[in-house]
Amino acid sequence: MIHESIEQTAYRSRGGRSSSSWHRQLQSQCEDFEGLEEGVDRYELLLLVKKTAKLIGIGAKALHLLDYYMAFTNECDWEEGARPIVYKALTKTALDLGVSERQIQRLEKELFDAGALTWNDSGNHRRYGQRCPETGKILYGFGVDLSPLAYLKPKLQERLYEDQLRVAAWAETKRQISWYRAQVRSLIADLKEGEQGPWQLQYETVAVPIRTHMCLQRLRDLLKRHKSLYEELSAQFKRGSEPKEEEVMSQNTSSMDATDVAHIQNTNQESFNEIESSGPAAQGLQGGLPETSDPEEQDAGQGADACILEAAGLGEISIGQVVAAASHRFKTYLPNPTDPSVSDLIDAAYQLRRDLHISQQNWKYACDEFSRMGAALCILITDQAAYRPENPVRIPAAYFKTLIKKAEARELNVHASILAILKREEGPNGT
Repeated sequence: MIHESIEQTAYRSRGGRSSSSWHRQLQSQCEDFEGLEEGVDRYELLLLVKKTAKLIGIGAKALHLLDYYMAFTNECDWEEGARPIVYKALTKTALDLGVSERQIQRLEKELFDAGALTWNDSGNHRRYGQRCPETGKILYGFGVDLSPLAYLKPKLQERLYEDQLRVAAWAETKRQISWYRAQVRSLIADLKEGEQGPWQLQYETVAVPIRTHMCLQRLRDLLKRHKSLYEELSAQFKRGSEPKEEEVMSQNTSSMDATDVAHIQNTNQESFNEIESSGPAAQGLQGGLPETSDPEEQDAGQGADACILEAAGLGEISIGQVVAAASHRFKTYLPNPTDPSVSDLIDAAYQLRRDLHISQQNWKYACDEFSRMGAALCILITDQAAYRPENPVRIPAAYFKTLIKKAEARELNVHASILAILKREEGPNGT
């Protein structure tokens, strides 16, 4: 059994507060209080407490009480040589807030535990005081002492910064999960009908709703599962696009010395462009059929003022207009942005599709249904749609597939879309 000293017994008998190391620490802060730092306002300090209240264990009702007490302090109370003591009677405080006196005491204890206040008690625990009528300074006061609040500032700033980092990491993780979900859904949609079922079941196991009460670690675990599923699906597509053994043997029989075949290891860009515009020999590289096999029409399509889509029945659009409508990102893939050829535009679109996460299967489907140049222009339109100031496209692969389906149904007006981009953008976009 612990025996109390005579002093402790006497202290309890007259209603004193039980002493503790935390209570003594706050009392010491009150005695050493030298006012707020220069340039710091007491309401700025209160705002910092409100931002971090949940982090330091202060509830909404306790925060409301602290706000109430702060209104009864003057600016001079927070200066050196003074102390911000609220000597308003406990009964009057309870009546003002519409709660019991016991509730006020519990809320004060909550603020005390968080280090926001302590008490400057009178002998009988009555709360009273007096201010100087001329200066407004407290001559004497017994009640709630808010001095410890000034010492909380460094701790509150650190907790606020940590919380901001946590919120930013949470939001970024959620954004990445949303991106992977969109890509997984797009890849599943591109699968053959009989192959979609198992992958859809796997996707449903990770596609749980994201709620704000989820912790950061749970979101990170969810991101790993989405990423793993995306990589498995991508590997499935890669295996599906690999040529069969007979096709590989057939390709290996071609000679590097042949002048009419584009070998897979040939890095000559000039001969590659010539083959790209020559017709059927280019089909194995990017898929699809050439727009026309008429040499005269192909030669006419190389000029900057030629109507490159007229033969495909898609309208009259010149290469100059296509270049003007292209984004900065699109132009970075052009070997000569000032004077590109038709094959340059197709090559640029084919490379850009990777940035837009458009699959090889969708590209080939577009080429087969629409022509290679038509597919390239749909890439350009999709790229610009992602840059729109209003309602930008968030899933370019799905948008591209929609364009091709419209083209297949004869509902797509590429000519009007290009002109609309030119009208909207008076200069290069994508910067």
